[in-house]
Amino acid sequence: MARVHEPHSLKVGVVGCGRMGCAIAGEFVRRGCTVVLYDHTEYTRTRAFQTLRASLWDHVANGYLLKPDVEDIMVRITTADTLEDTLERSELLIESVFEDAALKRDLFNQMCEILKARAVPPDQITLCSNTMALPMQSIIEDIQAKEYRGSCIGMRFLHPVWFIDDVEITDCDYTRRATAASVEKLLKQLFFQPFYYDGCYRRKLTLQEITTYQSRQRLRCPEPITSLPKRSIRKKFGSPGSPSGAADRTPPASPEMPAGSMPEPPSRRARGRRALRRLPRGAALRTARAVWPHGHVRRLRRQGAARAAPHLRRLPRADREDPARDAAALSVYICTCTCAEGSLCAPQA
Repeated sequence: MARVHEPHSLKVGVVGCGRMGCAIAGEFVRRGCTVVLYDHTEYTRTRAFQTLRASLWDHVANGYLLKPDVEDIMVRITTADTLEDTLERSELLIESVFEDAALKRDLFNQMCEILKARAVPPDQITLCSNTMALPMQSIIEDIQAKEYRGSCIGMRFLHPVWFIDDVEITDCDYTRRATAASVEKLLKQLFFQPFYYDGCYRRKLTLQEITTYQSRQRLRCPEPITSLPKRSIRKKFGSPGSPSGAADRTPPASPEMPAGSMPEPPSRRARGRRALRRLPRGAALRTARAVWPHGHVRRLRRQGAARAAPHLRRLPRADREDPARDAAALSVYICTCTCAEGSLCAPQA
């Protein structure tokens, strides 16, 4: 899923510009639809735009959306002055008014009468209710235009609606099977996860489920890279692509060494230290026991192991080398570093 989906051809109407209606409208627009908002007063319609914009900027501050997404979403939301205009510009209409049975029955009756007066086919529009406490049977059964009863269905969005995929579908005896199937297919096209109400338990999201959905949305909004970290560049004698060629790859001449001459090879002492640093501490001591008697190893621990320990502890056990080469390297180290006078170099009888 994307952060903000590509535009979709579905036209959605939302009746009721409260907090729940604004959240439903905003989520449909985020999923690519075009939404028409309607409420009975101009004040509530104007306040709906302010509520939506404030919610979007809150999502930007929390990392769920980016700043360019705010205007992309707001341009696809419009308002209608009359209920007739809302029905004319909608293919899917969702009511989100107060949980009042009489108010909902009157609203559905009024919408069906408008559709009947305009001779709109029942299969061209779907009327949905976002009710949670009222049964759909009690809302639909009083509709006078009986041919539109089959186009009515319950569609409940779970709080807090934003970035939530789960949608509850509630049908009844009047709802046509084609209406329920088309609504389920339409929601899946918008990447919702519809499920049917079982008749006894109204699902509510837990805090952990809400956090999971919000975390997924936050992962879709990576922070833009504004600046690159500064990295130090270690220059060697020359780069392979330099125009100067092999002349740049020769080491620079030092004041003590004339130009054109090669540096001296490392001494025996340096070679011994370099070879010993590649040995783990345990391997070095086992190699010493194979070459020198036990008493000499104790003196080796006291005098030489303290110098080699800082280098040996950094190496893993998998770096053990050939025992013959380890013995030679250790003998070089002992002869050059541990006992400079040579009194400990020769193995004792």
